Amino acid sequence: MRATPGNYTHKPLPEQRAQLEFERTLDEPEYRALIQGVIPRSQEDKWFAFEDGGWFDMCRSWTGNCIFRVKLEEDSDRWRIAEAWVNRHPDQYASENDASDAKMLHRLLDGIIADNMA
Repeated sequence: MRATPGNYTHKPLPEQRAQLEFERTLDEPEYRALIQGVIPRSQEDKWFAFEDGGWFDMCRSWTGNCIFRVKLEEDSDRWRIAEAWVNRHPDQYASENDASDAKMLHRLLDGIIADNMA
């Protein structure tokens, strides 16, 4: 089942945010796998992720806080991440390291794609 905003409690990305330097393209199968998203099924599942209107949000399952938000744009026969944002609200997300957060975002996207392609 494809994740949608209505599948799970979540909050929007707060105004306290930072734009990450982030480049990534996806082929069609990767894009289709990514937009399936993630719906938490148990307490061990840490993320709720969904696509809505060209944006892909990754929210913590326990708090509902949106941590990452990326803009997906079609680019010929591929999809690219046109924008990447990270939560910088100190009560919601403690990291302030853009490089570390970009690496974490890559790992999260890789995991979602791999899980949904399996």
